[in-house]
Amino acid sequence: MQLTQAFLPGDLALFGHIQPLRTTVAIAPLGKTIEAGSYLQFSVTPKLTNAVWTIRGVDGEADGIGSIGDGLYFAPTQTQLKKDTLTVMVTVQGVLQGVAVKSSTLVSVIHTAIQVGDIYFMCEIGSTKLIQATTLRDDVLTFRVVNSSWGSKLQAVEGAINHRLYTAGTNMDPEVTYPVDVVEIRGSVSSVYIYIVLMKAGLVSLPVVIDESSDPAQGCVRFVLLGNQGPVESVKWSLLAGVGSIDEATGIYTEPDTIPVGSLVVISGVVKIPGITVSGLMAVPLPLSRYVEIIESVNRSIRLSRLY
Repeated sequence: MQLTQAFLPGDLALFGHIQPLRTTVAIAPLGKTIEAGSYLQFSVTPKLTNAVWTIRGVDGEADGIGSIGDGLYFAPTQTQLKKDTLTVMVTVQGVLQGVAVKSSTLVSVIHTAIQVGDIYFMCEIGSTKLIQATTLRDDVLTFRVVNSSWGSKLQAVEGAINHRLYTAGTNMDPEVTYPVDVVEIRGSVSSVYIYIVLMKAGLVSLPVVIDESSDPAQGCVRFVLLGNQGPVESVKWSLLAGVGSIDEATGIYTEPDTIPVGSLVVISGVVKIPGITVSGLMAVPLPLSRYVEIIESVNRSIRLSRLY
């Protein structure tokens, strides 16, 4: 039960009679959770005359809450969903035995019904990692490595329909410092993606940090490769995974105006010195403005670790 409007001080009480007709009207189903882009059929018992179905966001959302007609609710798509979750009140109003009645229920819309343990990890070439996924209704999911050039594979796991054993490939390109695999996990309505950075042996790594002059709340930051004497010069920056853009010369990353829920960005910096290649990478959750404190905390920890 959720209070949406109140017109009386909390120390007052009202006495009277419950309208019997109002208590006999039932809407179904109650308290359901569905994923973005799906639909749900509601019904009301007994049948009402001139039934009208309406929806509204319980947190005051005016748009991006979906639509309803004849009790059939269409949830907003993933791109329309502005937050991780959305709660909508579904109401039906009509006439029963000459009396106006109504009934309501809540439905929660989540970005996807698929949950995974990691959406990003690193894996040494030739090594394995167990990928696990779950769904709201234990649906069978499909897994695939998207356009892998490295020879990576996925194997089914006996007794676990939504688990796969990932084996990082070994077909490496010497010109690619950080090979990346993308694993797609697809359900009946939506998909999620896991980004895997394949780690080569013998890499000379330096930490990547965000320049102290950057303000993540503005959606734009500058990455630097941190050496013993400060930022390394002449670094070539790349966007390994995620959305947005990065200037390969300056390391300035700009997030897009529209960011899919649950996004992250993985960037790398590489500098070639005669006889050696030095590099580093960093993963940052999006939008930047939501994770300012986390980003700043990680940034401080990395910088402090360079002092010891």
